[in-house]
Amino acid sequence: MIHKATIVRDVETLGKMDPFVIFHLGKTSAKTNVAKDQGKNPIWNQNLKLERIDEEILRFEVIDYNDLLKSQLIGYGSVCLFNLIHNKTKKSLNTFLYYKGEKIGTLDMEIQFLK
Repeated sequence: MIHKATIVRDVETLGKMDPFVIFHLGKTSAKTNVAKDQGKNPIWNQNLKLERIDEEILRFEVIDYNDLLKSQLIGYGSVCLFNLIHNKTKKSLNTFLYYKGEKIGTLDMEIQFLK
């Protein structure tokens, strides 16, 4: 479950950002819906599923959707899954977002392994 983000970096010059998140786990990926006009405090509350084979790193990118111009990277991050893999309960995480090595916000999510 991807809950929300708190972002200090604004890439939108006019109006509010329309963020979405893309998750990458090995060769698979999944993305959230676009949080239209939610700016620096988007809320998704959306479940996503990724198939894990033996990967230990979940990577993600927060992107500002733009239908007229190229969508723009807001920030990125990753979660080491090693300590979470054998625990079948949900793990709530508040993970840092980075841009060019600087912290620019947080991403709130829950991770659960089904197998």
